[in-house]
Amino acid sequence: MTGVRSLRALTLPQALLAAGQEAGRVLRRVATAAVDAARDLVRQVTGRLSGAAVGSAPATVPAVPEDRQPGGALRLAALVVPFLSVGLGVLSGTRGWFGPTIEQLSDRQNTGILIQPTNGAFGIWSAIYPGLLGLAAAQAFGAGRDNPRYARARLPLIVNMGFNFVWFVATQREWRLASTAVLIGQFLTALWLYHALEIPRVRVHGLERVLRVSASLYAGWLTVATVLTVASALEVLGFTGLGLSAPAWALIMLPVCAAIGLLGRFAWRDPVYGAVFVWAFSGVAIKAGQPQSVVVTARLLAGVMLVSLLPPVARRLAPGPDREG
Repeated sequence: MTGVRSLRALTLPQALLAAGQEAGRVLRRVATAAVDAARDLVRQVTGRLSGAAVGSAPATVPAVPEDRQPGGALRLAALVVPFLSVGLGVLSGTRGWFGPTIEQLSDRQNTGILIQPTNGAFGIWSAIYPGLLGLAAAQAFGAGRDNPRYARARLPLIVNMGFNFVWFVATQREWRLASTAVLIGQFLTALWLYHALEIPRVRVHGLERVLRVSASLYAGWLTVATVLTVASALEVLGFTGLGLSAPAWALIMLPVCAAIGLLGRFAWRDPVYGAVFVWAFSGVAIKAGQPQSVVVTARLLAGVMLVSLLPPVARRLAPGPDREG
């Protein structure tokens, strides 16, 4: 009870400092475990080579604790970092620790960028974040610890979640160019994670299939977000549109975004990735105050993306058969 009362007594800056110190301690333990695992691995290899050199059996090597085995540190980091990133990021974004809240920033920018969906469309994060945290937990416990796809996904998950938290800080500080650069890094590492899970190539079942839905949603939504953020960055840089009006540029950028979505949907044979674009274009179409030309275009493109999800269309345009995993 004393510990709880002391935490409640902390001011927000003190709470942030305490959280940062705790994160630092966790990361130091992870780094120490990584060094210990590497040292133990070297000892094992050296012992085996020495035994082979003298023509005798290798010396017995003491068992290495689970959390110090090669790969154990990465597994631990892939569990801890996503929970810290999402938890602290969402708290900072909703409570305004580093500046205006994300909702306030979205309200401010929403009317100026015609291709940005209505604020309600950003509720998709409530489906994305739980899946990413589920992936972080699944790769660390039970049968998931030996899943080769989870093993390949650990490093991109860690790096991506680092970008995720830095994006909250840069965005709330209104460092718009830095925020754009960070989001591009987050997008690229989300694609890295997507392919590490072998979503385009391997069929899976059970929990892994559910978790991969969130990874597909994540990759698709960050594709849309990257287009939006680049448009916002151009505005910051003073881009005047080459004499074209904002609605005219929206009519150019929306089809470009749709083309990217169709390319990913059919190249990867992933209807979940394509469905994100239906959601995004619908959000653009229903946003209040939109020019009629933008509304009609967004509705048309949402319809095109929806048709692309139909099984007969997918079968005709799919590049090749799936293989079972």
